[in-house]
Amino acid sequence: MVTVVNLKKALDPSVNGTLGAVEGFIDSKGFGATGFALLPDGKHGALAHAEMKHHEDGGRHINVVDLKRMEVTSRIKQRFGEPGFECPPPVIPKRAPDPNFGCFPDSNGVTVSPLGGGTIFTANGGTDDVSVISVEKALKGLAKPEVARIPMQAGGFGISTSPDGTLVAHASRENAQTGKEGNTVSLIDVKKALKNPAKAEVARIRVGTDDKKVGTPAVRRGLHAGRTAARHHAVPHRQRRHRRREEGAEGQERHAEADHAQDAGRRTVEPARDRDHGRRTLCGDHRRAARSVELQRRLDHRPRDLQGPRPGHADRQRELHDRRLPGRLTRPNGESDARPRGRASPASSPRREALMAAACGAGALDPPILHS
Repeated sequence: MVTVVNLKKALDPSVNGTLGAVEGFIDSKGFGATGFALLPDGKHGALAHAEMKHHEDGGRHINVVDLKRMEVTSRIKQRFGEPGFECPPPVIPKRAPDPNFGCFPDSNGVTVSPLGGGTIFTANGGTDDVSVISVEKALKGLAKPEVARIPMQAGGFGISTSPDGTLVAHASRENAQTGKEGNTVSLIDVKKALKNPAKAEVARIRVGTDDKKVGTPAVRRGLHAGRTAARHHAVPHRQRRHRRREEGAEGQERHAEADHAQDAGRRTVEPARDRDHGRRTLCGDHRRAARSVELQRRLDHRPRDLQGPRPGHADRQRELHDRRLPGRLTRPNGESDARPRGRASPASSPRREALMAAACGAGALDPPILHS
C-alpha cells in the first residue's frame, strides 16, 4: 500500500496527528513495498517490493504507478539471480539469513536517474547486486527492460542518485544467504552502467571501520527491516545475538522464543493444577457461587487470600451458595422468596449431587478455579 500525502497540507500544524494531509492510497499490487521514486516525466513512479506473501524472499517486480490515476499500470519483472542452484529455489525461505536466498532480487530500495532517457536503479537485498532498468522500455511495455546487473559487496538497503544524476550511491547491508554484514557504500557511474556495467562501480568506500573483516551494515538505526543493525545498536545482549547469527537460521529460530520472553521481562506461567494445591473445582450451583465470590473480590479490590481465608469469607461463600439453591431464593434486601415444592429439589437430591461430583471428576465440565 502506498500513501499519497499533500506536502503543503502536511506543513500545516493544524493537521498534526490527523489524516488531513493524506490525499489517498494506492494498492501496490505486491508485498513488502520498500521504495518509491518519481520517474523523469513526473507522471509515473517506480515502486519496489522485497517480499512475497508470508515470506521475506520472493520480491521480483518493480511496479510502475500512474500518479494521475493513482494505480499500478504495469509491472517490470526482474530476472533471477545466479546463486549456483536452480531458480526458483525448492524451498522459499520465510526469513533471512537462509542458504535458499539468491534467486529473487528482493529489492530494498529504488532510485531514478534522468540520464539515458530515464534509468531505474534498485538495491537488491536478495542477490547482492543492483538492477539497471530502462524507463523507456518499461513505459512502452517492451521486452527485457532490465538491461544490466552490477555486483555489490552485499545486499543493499539504501540507494540514491546524486543531484546531477550522474552517480548512484548504494549502501551494502548484508548477505541474505549467510548473514555476513556489509561495510561499504558503492558509487555507480550511470553512463558506464548503461554502456559497460562491469566497470560501473567506480568507488567502494568502507564505512564504520578500518578493518575490512568487520561488518558495519549501512542502514539507519532502528528501521524495522534493518534487523542486523537493530541487534547491534538498539538491543541488549549483543554477544548472545552475534553468536546466534553465526549459528544461522536454525539458531535464530531456536532462540527466538526464549530471547523474546527474556527481553520483554515475561515469566513462564505454570499450569493451574501445579501452581496452587489449595484450589478446588466446583460444578453446578457451586460453580455459580464461585463466580460470584470471584467477582466480589475484584469489586472489593482486595488481594487474593493465598495465605488462607479472610474473616467471614466462609460465611459469605455459604450465603451466596444458599441464595442460589432452588427453593431458597433470597433477594438482596434479605426478604425470603422461598417457594414450597411438592417433592425434593433435584439439586438437593443425594443422587443428583453424586452425579454432579462424578461429572466434575470425569472432566465433563470445565468449571472455574477458586481459591479455598
